[in-house]
Amino acid sequence: MNAEAREEWRSHWKLVLASSLGASMMAIALSSLGAFIAPLQQAFGWGRAQIAAALWVYSVSGVVLAPLFGGMLDRWGPRRFGVPGVLLAGAAFALFGTATGSIVQWFGLWILYSVIAQIPRPLMWSAAVSSEFKVSRGVALGIVWAGGGLGGLVAPILAGHLINAFGWRLAYAVMGLGWGTLVCVVCYLFFYGRSDRLRIAPGGEQRSVAVLTGVSARAGVTSATFVKIAVATLLANSLIVGLLVHMIPLLSGTGLVRGDATWVAGLAGIAGISGQLICGALADRLPGNRLLAFFLALLIVPCCLLLLPSSSAALRVLPVVLFGMSGGAEPHMLSYLISRHFGMRAFGKIFGALSSVIAVSVGLGPVVAGYIFDQTHSYRFFLLGGIPVAAVAALLILSLRAYPDDPGKPELA
Repeated sequence: MNAEAREEWRSHWKLVLASSLGASMMAIALSSLGAFIAPLQQAFGWGRAQIAAALWVYSVSGVVLAPLFGGMLDRWGPRRFGVPGVLLAGAAFALFGTATGSIVQWFGLWILYSVIAQIPRPLMWSAAVSSEFKVSRGVALGIVWAGGGLGGLVAPILAGHLINAFGWRLAYAVMGLGWGTLVCVVCYLFFYGRSDRLRIAPGGEQRSVAVLTGVSARAGVTSATFVKIAVATLLANSLIVGLLVHMIPLLSGTGLVRGDATWVAGLAGIAGISGQLICGALADRLPGNRLLAFFLALLIVPCCLLLLPSSSAALRVLPVVLFGMSGGAEPHMLSYLISRHFGMRAFGKIFGALSSVIAVSVGLGPVVAGYIFDQTHSYRFFLLGGIPVAAVAALLILSLRAYPDDPGKPELA
């Protein structure tokens, strides 16, 4: 580690800690939903499709609101959003415990949560860390995204224990208010972006804007580079999320008993954290497009291996681990590439536009996989289709040009 990198970590390691903890809140609602399905069914007689359909609300909200929140982030800075945002998101999650049995109210609660939850999404933490780290940006972002992955592992386990101990209503309250308050306190103490830090310095608002170099939002989202990243993201993330949601029934359908399928599928989360940390360590040393292209092409291997029937849990570990590593590497590298190619001037708007694409893929992938299974009673054609999808996505990323030396000039407000 050179002197500049050491100075970055000496000055801003607390920011990485706060951002990593904040990123863990991304998983609180989605990862824990499975633990609440059975209690909600027992309480209200809802079908699983009715409960899970709320994810469409979350997905659509991301499509519509991510660019808007990205623009506000660019204008006001991460701290003004992050500190109150995590507490509000936790409180909105706690309100799920007030469900009355009305499906209309259930969707209303999800609409409220989905709007507020746009604040502590990856855009927030990536923008803050990317603004302060240059030499070690890849490592810093890798640790932040690993925090999100760790939250995804902890949330369902924590939800299960709380439901067993206190019931589902109090579990929602404890998780939302407890997690939200902890993250809020840490963010209040340590979370900021470069514009936030310089705003209180002599020169105020003008100086904070001047340091955010990069291209305009319009130039960024209309560029060939962004189009390639967006198309690759739509293809790859649809495949990744489709496999993630259907992994347990997919493994069960190819020979594993359900108990083995459950713990093998859980390895994907651990492997995802490994993928984020590996990419973080390598991103500052290797061309980012080649690194991400490798991990996207790696998806071809689990697609091929999962086509082979097997009742051996040991033989299923390799494809699930490789899948998890690819899935973990992808979001981290997307935020890294956006910051390197387009700079930080309009990072919020540009990454917000890409977040809309990600939100579409979250809704698309599982539906396509489910439709194929309903029509063929097998995931075989989804896996076969995943092979060219992964290949095209990898080639699109591989074709990206080198990072610009200076993506735009600083401009005063």
